[in-house]
Amino acid sequence: MSANRVRLFVICMLGAFVIAGFLAPYGLLIGPIAAALDAEIGVVGSLFSFFTGSIFVGYIVAFYVFDYVNVKTIVLGGYGAVSLAVVLVILTPGLATLSIALTIIGFCCSLVVCGSVTLISQTWQGKQRQSALVAQDAAFNGGGIFFTAITVYMLGKNVSWQIGYVPAAVFALIAIALAIFTRLRIRKQTDDDVGETTDWNAGIILVGVLVMLFMTAKLTFIVWAPQYLEQEFGASPHQAGILMSNVFQAAFLGSLIGTYIVSKVPIHYFLAVMILTGAVATFVMLTTEDLHVVIATGYLFGLSVSATFNSYMALGLSFVASPNHRHVAYMLLAGAVGSAVGPFISGQAVLVTETTRTPINFAFTLMALVFVCVIILCNENVRVKLQSISRSYS
Repeated sequence: MSANRVRLFVICMLGAFVIAGFLAPYGLLIGPIAAALDAEIGVVGSLFSFFTGSIFVGYIVAFYVFDYVNVKTIVLGGYGAVSLAVVLVILTPGLATLSIALTIIGFCCSLVVCGSVTLISQTWQGKQRQSALVAQDAAFNGGGIFFTAITVYMLGKNVSWQIGYVPAAVFALIAIALAIFTRLRIRKQTDDDVGETTDWNAGIILVGVLVMLFMTAKLTFIVWAPQYLEQEFGASPHQAGILMSNVFQAAFLGSLIGTYIVSKVPIHYFLAVMILTGAVATFVMLTTEDLHVVIATGYLFGLSVSATFNSYMALGLSFVASPNHRHVAYMLLAGAVGSAVGPFISGQAVLVTETTRTPINFAFTLMALVFVCVIILCNENVRVKLQSISRSYS
């Protein structure tokens, strides 16, 4: 492998690693932010929708921006803006500046991630491409472990909450340094792609809805589980951090092991088991009175979300004979919608009910609903019927 490809690979891995650095610690930072800014935790929690919502917008913009702007410019400019957003929060802390910063960070990181996935797809083929994409999943989950641990350490040292995003910004700057000396290029769309017909049916549409519900439950858990432990069990920030570390450790291992299992087991059965595992984890968290048991459930929940999104992708695309980039984009956008609405809805629910138990109940209910739907999809006759309800669009 050439030196340029090595740097390109590292940049692509950093794309997933850096976005994890802004996503994973937020649940741990809600309490300190609320205390420092004299705000309700429900308000602070719902601000995370600025991050996830801007990721959604970024996915839409990514459909077109790479036809006009070089991917190297996106990496340099995007991570430059991300670093400046972190500086903005450090210099002028407040709910308004935090909202602006989260919006900038989410939007720019989503463009870089889309660009990195495209670079992987165009640079490597076959098993090498698959390995690179799996490695990117592992980089995201590994980032969750690393940045959660760093955040727990800093909170234990009573460091100001604004510093919580500095480590992720440092890795963004490293990506900038690498990109300066790396040849990055994405092939543009050709005339042959214009007018391509896309087949849609009830099956892939339904799976997209399930992705949205699943991501809503996943982000709700990630944002509110630490606060739930502190409010319901009197846990310390360190103990809440252990829970999140367990989640990302299990997700990291699961993202590697799951790829092999999916090659041996029908995708709908694998997905059903994973969703059931997540539902059991949230149910145990709601019913047990033992803090150590709750912390241990982080392993179960992390395992359930490790390779699940890619499994949804495979299940949805299995409903269409010739899947193309529009089908993939639909699945990504469905997940982004769930990621955006989850923190907002759960944050509003906390404001109304004044308890962090509500969002965990919400996550469990969604997990249970998705599980029932996936079980129904395990029936071959149901899948055939859904596939027959179709239309084609140019």
